[in-house]
Amino acid sequence: MTAAPVVARTRDELATARAALTGGDTAVVMTMGALHEGHARLIRTARERAEHVIVTIFLNPLQFGPKEDLSRYPRTFDSDPAICTREGVDLVFAPDPRRHLPRRRPRRAHLRGTARRRPRGAVPAGPLRRDAHRRRQAHAPDGR
Repeated sequence: MTAAPVVARTRDELATARAALTGGDTAVVMTMGALHEGHARLIRTARERAEHVIVTIFLNPLQFGPKEDLSRYPRTFDSDPAICTREGVDLVFAPDPRRHLPRRRPRRAHLRGTARRRPRGAVPAGPLRRDAHRRRQAHAPDGR
């Protein structure tokens, strides 16, 4: 039988438990709880790719809008660790939102006008930038 994972509820507990996972890579599967077979497949994939697996179970109230019903989201922490045990998870981090989030809902900034626009011809970093560069090369008269 597989040993039950360590359950950390605070950042300090997480740091201590994480430090005990020595050698090899660590994969993290982030969830909002209510674990099901889809989560189990993610955990198995993580296990195939790393020696240690951490599952986070955190129902973040900030992910819900004012018209979305946080109170109706399933909370199944009593059964979630059983799936983690079955799948061989090493560590579960399940913090209490009341301890890890600000007391008031944070203000959100909405950028408008020129602060939001990119300068003409600017392309974000990464694949889009490379693609834009290739397109410019293809259309340049001398091929450069």
